[in-house]
Amino acid sequence: EKVERDDTVPVVLTSVDDTARGGNGAPAVAKPHPRSAQPLTTHARQAAAHGNASGTDNNHDAGEGKSAVGSGLAAIRRRARSLSQSAAEGVAEGSEGNLLAQQRLLQKQQKEEEEAVEEALKEQMQKELRKVASKEQANKLSNYLNNIAEQRKKEEVEKKKAEERAKKRMLLLSTRLLQEASERKLMQQHDDGKYSNQTDSAPVAAPKAPRAKVAAAAESAPVVHKPRPPVVPAPTTTSVASTRGEGVAASESTKAPKKVKITQEMADKMAQRLTAQAPKDTEDGKDTYSAVPARDFADWKRKNGVPADAMVFAMTGWYPCVKEALIARGWHYNPDPASSFFHLKWTLRSNDIQEALQPWQLTNHYLKNVAI
Repeated sequence: EKVERDDTVPVVLTSVDDTARGGNGAPAVAKPHPRSAQPLTTHARQAAAHGNASGTDNNHDAGEGKSAVGSGLAAIRRRARSLSQSAAEGVAEGSEGNLLAQQRLLQKQQKEEEEAVEEALKEQMQKELRKVASKEQANKLSNYLNNIAEQRKKEEVEKKKAEERAKKRMLLLSTRLLQEASERKLMQQHDDGKYSNQTDSAPVAAPKAPRAKVAAAAESAPVVHKPRPPVVPAPTTTSVASTRGEGVAASESTKAPKKVKITQEMADKMAQRLTAQAPKDTEDGKDTYSAVPARDFADWKRKNGVPADAMVFAMTGWYPCVKEALIARGWHYNPDPASSFFHLKWTLRSNDIQEALQPWQLTNHYLKNVAI
C-alpha cells in the first residue's frame, strides 16, 4: 500500500484482553491484528496514540507491567519494520513484474505492428505484380493484333500487285495477239494479192446514156474485131497443191500459235518420212527430187540462170536468218513471193524473233515441214 509520508511509523494494532493477564498482574501480549502491518493514516495514528495513553493511565499503578508493555511495543516496532521492509521488497518485485509485463506487451504490440506492415507490403507487392502482369498481357494482345493487321495489309498489297501483274500480262498478251493478227493479215494480203488486184481491177460503173445516143454511136462507130483471149493452160496438180497449201497456211496463220516442243529426234524422223513420201527420179544411180513437176519449171530455171538440179525456195517475208540458212545449204532463192516456181515456200508463224531461228517458227506451205 502507498505510504503517504516518510516520517510515518507503522503502528501495530493489538487487541488487549484485561481478563487475560498473568499472575503478577502483567498484561499478556496478544497476537498482532491482521491489519497491523498496514501504515496508518492520520486519524488512525491519533486513535492509536489515544489508546496507548489511556492504557498507560490505566496501568500506571502497576509498576511491574511497564517493562512488559515496553518490550511488547519494541517487538511490535521490530515486526512493523520487518513488515515494511518486506512490503517495500514486494512493491519492488511488483514493479519489476509490471515492467516485464509492460515490456512483453510492448513487444507483442511491436510484433503485431510489424506483421501488419509486412501484410500491407505483401498486398502492395501483389497488387503491383498483378498490374505488371495485366500490362504485359495487354501488350501481348496489342502486339498480336498489330501483327494480324500488318499481315492483312501485306496480303492486300500482294493481292493488288498480283492483280496489277495479271492486268499487265493480259494487256501485253492482247497487244501481242493484235499485232500478230495485223501481221498475218498483211502477210496474207501480200501473198495472195487478192485485195490489191480486186481493188485495182474493179470495174468502174460508167454513167448510163440514153438509148438513142447509144444506138447512134453504134451505127457511126467502125467495126473493130476484138482480139481472141490467150489460151490459159489448165492448172497442174502442183499449182493446185500450192494454192491449197497457201490457203491452208493462211487459215492456219489466223489461229493463235501453239507452242510445240520438238526434239532433234522428232525432226529427224519427220525429215525421213517426208523424204520417203516425196517423188523421186533416179539419174546415174542417184535420187533427185522433183517436187514441182511444172511444165515450164525448167524453162523458168533456164531463163533465171538457175541450175537444173538446184532447189528453189520462196519466202513471204524478209527473214535474213532463214534465207542465209537455206542458201548455206545450196538452195536458190526466188525473190518473187507471188511466183509459182519453187520447191518450198516458207513463212514465220511469229514476227517476234527474227534473228534467232527456232524450229517451231517455220511452216512449209507445200510439204508442211517444221524445220529446214
